[in-house]
Amino acid sequence: MNITQLKQSFELPIKKDEMEYFGPIDHQLSNAFLTMGHDFMQTYFKSLPRIMRKKVFTVFIELIQNIADYNEKYSNPNQRAYVKLTVDNGEIIIKTVNFVIHSDVAELKLKFDKLFKLSATQLKEAYKEALVNGKSLGIIMIRNVENSFFNFQFDKNEMDDYLSFEFRMNKEVD
Repeated sequence: MNITQLKQSFELPIKKDEMEYFGPIDHQLSNAFLTMGHDFMQTYFKSLPRIMRKKVFTVFIELIQNIADYNEKYSNPNQRAYVKLTVDNGEIIIKTVNFVIHSDVAELKLKFDKLFKLSATQLKEAYKEALVNGKSLGIIMIRNVENSFFNFQFDKNEMDDYLSFEFRMNKEVD
């Protein structure tokens, strides 16, 4: 599937002032990609307060690293991923779509369903528990970003399963 087909599949628009990538992401490529993302944010998000840029970049890092970790963990030859970073209608948007092995879908869905249903208080407890037990903090940290929307969904086309995350944050500071 090429990027045009993928974009049509997920109804993704084409814009000139966004960073967009479709292809494999492993740890080596993720390092280069994060450098490009940082440069992109410095160019297009320079009017935002530094603390907001830092939060957005942290989300970007976590989502890219999650893709790289998953792809390298399973040595998956189909390491296709889609990443988009843009501003639209006053919101900063980060969207990622990653190929997932079909047998992983049920377990991942259960894990994310549980995590995304936690209240703010429960998220703080989950963060402390993950910190103490050496577990991943990425998704919990993203869920804790103020003035933001963060969601996930699983999709399937004719042949493959995909996990997508969408992060949205208001550009306006309260």
